[in-house]
Amino acid sequence: MPNNIIASTALDRAIVGFLAHQRALGRGYGNVEYILDSLRRFVPQESAADPDRALFDRWCDRFRKLSANTQRGRQLLVRELVEHEPCQLRVRAAKFG
Repeated sequence: MPNNIIASTALDRAIVGFLAHQRALGRGYGNVEYILDSLRRFVPQESAADPDRALFDRWCDRFRKLSANTQRGRQLLVRELVEHEPCQLRVRAAKFG
């Protein structure tokens, strides 16, 4: 998430917390930030407050042209975010299958 974005929604706060935790482990996470920012920008485009299974599926549909491994990596990243920051998000990892 770019540094000039204010973490105003639950998803924003979850992403900021997740990235801060990962960076504390000594990693850069630039690509992860790019992917999560893509999800963060997609949610309001769909007039939603937080991601649910249907919105997650629509977000994933945007990446159908990518390889299966790349798609799965992005899906697992969002699942890891949800598992790491469950109190910030109404969605639970089980909803992501």
